[in-house]
Amino acid sequence: MALSLTEKQAIQSFQERVVIPSQSKLVILDFFAEWCGPCQQLTPILEEIADQYADRGVRLVKVDVDKEEFIAQQYQIRSMPTVYVIHGGKPIANMTNIRTITHISSMLDNLIKSHDISTAAKY
Repeated sequence: MALSLTEKQAIQSFQERVVIPSQSKLVILDFFAEWCGPCQQLTPILEEIADQYADRGVRLVKVDVDKEEFIAQQYQIRSMPTVYVIHGGKPIANMTNIRTITHISSMLDNLIKSHDISTAAKY
């Protein structure tokens, strides 16, 4: 079955925002919905972490499951928030159940070390 133009555009956008940067960085991929209360509570935590870790090769990409339904379907998103860490175009960690800055920081520190994320990587 051929992809629609909208689906092709969604894939291209996702490639540019997530897959390509994840070749040299860790991308925190946050699947959320505007109407999701827990998503709204998690957003400031993820944004703070992304700011703290930006110079260490980490970036945050948010995917609104209502606006980017095709991408959410590809990841088989069933509940929100769902949060993955992407590297090399693939999920390497699931942060969905981690909700504190301390625990997220610890996980990111370990992932940065184990995946040799370059702080000089610019994208």
